[in-house]
Parts: sequence; C-alpha cells; structure tokens
Amino acid sequence: MDLEAGSTTPGGLVPNIASMPRFTRWLVLVVLVLYLVGVVFDVSQYLALVPINFIPRTWLWLIVTTGFYHTPGNLIELLLNVWVILYASPILEPFWGSREMFKIILISNIFAAVCTFFSRTLLYLLFSDKTFLFSPVSGFFAGSLALLVGLKQLWPDKELKLVTLSLRAKYLPFTFLVASILISYISFGHGNGSFELALFGIVSSWIYLRYFHYRDGVKGDDTPQFNFSTLFPEPVQPTIDNILTLCGSLCCRKKKLQSLTGVNSNEAKYSILDSPEDVERRKNLALKILDDKLKQTIVLTPEQPTPDHPDTPDPITSQ
Repeated sequence: MDLEAGSTTPGGLVPNIASMPRFTRWLVLVVLVLYLVGVVFDVSQYLALVPINFIPRTWLWLIVTTGFYHTPGNLIELLLNVWVILYASPILEPFWGSREMFKIILISNIFAAVCTFFSRTLLYLLFSDKTFLFSPVSGFFAGSLALLVGLKQLWPDKELKLVTLSLRAKYLPFTFLVASILISYISFGHGNGSFELALFGIVSSWIYLRYFHYRDGVKGDDTPQFNFSTLFPEPVQPTIDNILTLCGSLCCRKKKLQSLTGVNSNEAKYSILDSPEDVERRKNLALKILDDKLKQTIVLTPEQPTPDHPDTPDPITSQ
C-alpha cells in the first residue's frame, strides 16, 4: 500500500486545513473548543480525570472526555497534539475510514484513562502523595499515539517531513513518547499525566491494530515488522522481545498447570497442547486407580475375615 495513493504528505509546520478530511477538522474543532471552554469556565473537574472523583462520585464519563480535553496552562501539549492530528489524520483517514479512525482513537483514550487511574491510585498507595489523587489528568496523548502507531504500521520505512527534518514513520511513536516525558517533567506541577496517557496509549493502539483491526479483509497484523518491540529503538528491541517471550511462556505454563490440577476432570480443563491420546491415557489411569480403591474397600468390609481373627473352618462343610 503506497502512501501517495491515499493522501499527500504534509511537509510544513501548519498543514493546509482547507484540504483536510471532514473527520480531521471535526476532531481538531472538538479539542480546541474543549480547551477554550476550560479557559473560560472552571470545568476541569468535570472534563479531566481526577482520580478522587472517578469512582466515589461515579463520574464515568471522565474516561471519555479526559482524552479530548486539555487543562488550561498546558498550551504546549495542546499545540503538540493538534499538530499530530493535522499531520497524521489526513494520511490515515482515506485508509481507515472516519468511523474506524474514531473507534481506534476512542478505544485508545478510554484504555489509557482507565490504566492511568489505576496507576495513579497505586502510586498514591505506595508514596502517600495526595497529588496523585487530586491532580487532573488530561490530553490527547493516547489518540496521538494511535495515529502515529498507525503510520508506523502502514509505512514503517516511509520518510516523513517534519518541518525541516525527515524522520521515518517507525520512529514517530517513540519520539512522541519521549516528548510526552519531557512535557510531563516540565509541567509536573500540573500533574497532567501526559506520560501515562502516552504510555498506555501506545500499548492499547498496538493491541487493537495487532489483533482486532481489519485491513483488506484480514483481521490483525501478525507480521514481524509490527512486533511490539519495533515501536522502540533497535538497540533495545532484543531485550523487549526476550522480556515479552518470558512473560508469555510463564503465562502459558501457569495456564497449563491450572488446567492439569483443576478440580473437575472434564476434557475442557486440559491444556490445548495435550493430544487426545494423553487425555485418554489419563482417563484410563484414573479409572484404574478408582477400580483398585473399590477392590480394597470390598476386601476390608466387616463381612470379610481379617488377619487378626481368621475364620475357623465350618465343621459341616469341611467333612
């Protein structure tokens, strides 16, 4: 699939908004309007994810709005995310379609918001710092990562112009992740959670595109070029692959052990790695053990003789 077949590649700092697809313009409009609403009115607690408000007050809509809202004072992250939308969305929309693009962005935002809530709660339990519970979390970081991971999936080796620089698409997700770390460090007093949203956003978008996204009638993308480690620099890719392989083997081993030691002995409990012959052999062995125990029970019943009191021969029958 060729990049030029779907869209032109933006090359300047500000792409041509007039030529943008409809969904892209609506997405930018929503992000900007929500930011302006936050500047005029004090609505951060109703639009940004504040962990202390999420479950106790059951403000469940926060997991949706937090990914599209930027708290006042975080203008740098707003400009960065809007620029990513203007840059990447027009390229991807002709290939994904507006509905699928919205679906990917929404899933990434919700997944990142939920994971950020749990991570903030865990950090509070570990360090007893109330900042993790009361600081608002917001930003389109998960959505931006979804778009950049999409570019990396479709054209990993494509040279894309970023202002005056050229960068391959496969390096964009990690570059943006580093940028989110810097923003999180600069604006740590705001507690905007940019790094957490970006980190969980890159994970959620990769999972969806890897296993659930349909492209050309095919579900998922299991090619080695789209392994999770390829989202990171090449020197650390072998280490990431080894860690993921170890985690996968441990999970599979635990699942198999649970299936072999389950209370029920039906076939569905056995691991899918076991052959039908192994299953049948275990059944026969269990039946043999049960049969032996039944025989022992019959031998040791009260009607039967015991070693300490042997039966005396019947005088009538012995004659």
